[in-house]
Amino acid sequence: MDSKFDRDAYLSNILDGPDSHARIWSTEFSENGFSTHFPMALIALERLGADDATLRAFGNNPVGLDKKESDGLRPATVALMNESDFVARLGVGDSHDGYFEYFVDRMGAGVSLPNIDQLIPGLAASAFHGLIRLAYGLEVSSQTETATGLAIIADRYLAPMPLTGDLTEAGPGVFLSKVKSIFEEHLAGRFPVSNSQLNISGRIMFLARQSAPREQIADLLAQGVPSLDEIAEASLFIFSNSNNFTALHAVTATHAACVVANHLKDTRPLRYALA
Repeated sequence: MDSKFDRDAYLSNILDGPDSHARIWSTEFSENGFSTHFPMALIALERLGADDATLRAFGNNPVGLDKKESDGLRPATVALMNESDFVARLGVGDSHDGYFEYFVDRMGAGVSLPNIDQLIPGLAASAFHGLIRLAYGLEVSSQTETATGLAIIADRYLAPMPLTGDLTEAGPGVFLSKVKSIFEEHLAGRFPVSNSQLNISGRIMFLARQSAPREQIADLLAQGVPSLDEIAEASLFIFSNSNNFTALHAVTATHAACVVANHLKDTRPLRYALA
């Protein structure tokens, strides 16, 4: 590796510098609303031991991304976020910049994960991309990336099954057995199928509005909150038996949830929302 190249300083500048990636580039690109993976991929490349030339080539060329002011992107209509705005604009989808600055300000004041309890029920936001980006930020201690992950969850907040009542622990194997049963019903055509033109976020939102899967999920979660290991196993089961791209994101989100769980006193709401 190039002895003159400071890898830590290079990544720090991209992730947390005054012209950091999150401050210049949108979290989504194209009219289809695809999520930006560039910061996460850059971190993964460094962790996997990419040589200096590869790291710099990738880091200097965020191909295919649209700047925030580019045509076709949803503009942030809320520049400054107060506590009233925070609740009122959850999931509206036009306030990423406001949420981002809100979290940066509070993290700068020493709050590690501002408003995390309010955000956990909406972790399905942007097909788990907010949760995943949050985990990457936490793993490399990047305040900017952590704030970005939180802002994605807030701006795209999606809670198919809001938290209700006391949360109890599910017995071993209960969750996985029920998931397999629901999956068999899916294969039998008993649930509505989303439009194939929808992206994965759109498919999750479509299913969240359908009564049949919601009833199944409510019955499933009424039996208790599963462990993260069982959620991971269930996600892997669905993906390995369907090659479903949305299920693959649930697999990745389970690891992200493990990272975030290390920063929580009670992980049951996190596990409930992910399940």
